[in-house]
Amino acid sequence: MFILLSCSLRSEHLIMTLAVIAVYANCYDVDDSNKITAGNVVLSPGGVARNIADAIGRLQSNNPPYFIGAIGNDSAGTLLWNSLEHVNRDGILLTKNCKTACCAIEIEGLHGPTFAVNDMDIHKLITPKMIYEHEGIISKSSVLIFDANIPLETMKAILVLCMKHEITVWFEPTDWNIVTKPFTLNLKNAITYISPNFKELRLLSQYLTGKTYESDSLYRNLNTLLENARDYALQVLPFVPNIVVTLGKYGVLMVKKNSNNPEIMFYESTEQHNKENVFGVGDCMASGYIVAMQNGLPVEQCISVGMNTALQSVISPQTIPETLSYGFLTKSPQMFELPLTGRIYL
Repeated sequence: MFILLSCSLRSEHLIMTLAVIAVYANCYDVDDSNKITAGNVVLSPGGVARNIADAIGRLQSNNPPYFIGAIGNDSAGTLLWNSLEHVNRDGILLTKNCKTACCAIEIEGLHGPTFAVNDMDIHKLITPKMIYEHEGIISKSSVLIFDANIPLETMKAILVLCMKHEITVWFEPTDWNIVTKPFTLNLKNAITYISPNFKELRLLSQYLTGKTYESDSLYRNLNTLLENARDYALQVLPFVPNIVVTLGKYGVLMVKKNSNNPEIMFYESTEQHNKENVFGVGDCMASGYIVAMQNGLPVEQCISVGMNTALQSVISPQTIPETLSYGFLTKSPQMFELPLTGRIYL
């Protein structure tokens, strides 16, 4: 696995968080007999930060992200290094003291992971000292992106510097069991954007309010899902002014704070029947949104670009499709049009 710091610079992008070598194992015949079973095993560069850096680097090759992180001096590290040729890798630490982070994931069809085993001790090398050594780069950033894998004290250093230099911060929660991590620091409004899925949003709302929510029947229908997502987002809104909630096949709920009432919009997606991949979809969504935002597009078009970028991931066998490119954006005008009907959901 691979750790990185991700920020989007005024002159270039920069990304910080965790990156890994991911081993995906899809078992064809699973039972309780503890036998060896046939399946499909794929070795792939992964990790939220690496995926976002990869996607942004492809979408905005004229302004590549700057990547700060650590990899081991091993074959896995070489694979990760080579996967980011279109990214500024000057901030990557190559070390002999730790092996490259790795994550082994068992998946069931297109339903996502059933469990995962992480080996990522290398993330401890991303220390507050390393962050402060890059203050000059961070101070020139327009957006900094990080996920929940890095150490808590490192998160604090990132957020303190971003508050000092008034940098927009995008937090990608990574997983439901660590979504609350930066909020234990009590740095209110240090995070500008958050992009949770429904479960991550529910658990974060539960943590911030001290309430316990019933999880039964949350997915009975779309309206129930939206009502719950809206209510949870409104609980998080005092802490984060922009919440981009990914709702899987249903679409995206956008909740924004403004001077009067909050803006709540739901953008419904089109069901895709030729799904090839479920990993990297959320990372592509966030990457597309960020690139569009950096190009000064309004929220509706940022959502459009994000969802169309995510679609490319869904129909590709690759976590981050090689078809993503700056030309893909500029030559596809529908990417900058809203192909979905956004509706107010109050």
